[in-house]
Amino acid sequence: MFALVDVILRHLHDRYLLAKSARRKSPQESVSDTQAKLRREMRNLPLSLWDSAVEWISLSESQVKVESKDGVLFWQWIDIKTTNHHKVTELSDNDEEEGNKKNSENLWQGKALEHYPRHVAKRLAVKRSRPTVCIKLRNVFNPRTQNLTPSRVSEIENAMLEKCSQLGGITHLHVSKQSQEGSVYLKCHSVDDACEIRDGLNGTWFNGGLISATYVQVSRYHERFPEAKKVNKLLFPIT
Repeated sequence: MFALVDVILRHLHDRYLLAKSARRKSPQESVSDTQAKLRREMRNLPLSLWDSAVEWISLSESQVKVESKDGVLFWQWIDIKTTNHHKVTELSDNDEEEGNKKNSENLWQGKALEHYPRHVAKRLAVKRSRPTVCIKLRNVFNPRTQNLTPSRVSEIENAMLEKCSQLGGITHLHVSKQSQEGSVYLKCHSVDDACEIRDGLNGTWFNGGLISATYVQVSRYHERFPEAKKVNKLLFPIT
């Protein structure tokens, strides 16, 4: 299947580069049109794996945006750009503070599940394990394309706190800079808060990546972050 995924991704990326060279927006293409165009390249690949390849890209490739329009599935290569904002703690005047707030808000691009076909949305929706106060977020950043400078980490932290403050309380947050999954860990004030935050963030687009949110056992979380054991003060974004 991954040979087929590679063929599809190369095709979408080539279309993106062609449009970029002409200073045009990255084009959308229907999945069925892609299949027709790649028929020759796929002649030695099992076509029975096509649906599985499409589903894998929809769920796992953060640089391909997939959406359904009138029952037709379209996809588009996304240019994930990194930005070099000032550290939040270094902002000193109102204009800079307002600019940082807008940048953090613009990182969120809404829920994905409502735009996906039912079979894809069903796979993306994480099965409800027993809720805990600890959550792991995946695909918050792309380690292949994003350099996690201190200012970038601060931007992610602030964006997470801004979003979570609308859903529940957070007492601990960690951006895992070495993670190959683009992971961020959260400890919530209560199980009820954790349920609201997990449901609110899971399947949400953030800076071109599709977030997956799962519960983590409290003992494992504390083993990884001992400092989180005694922390009970709520964290808030810098505004």
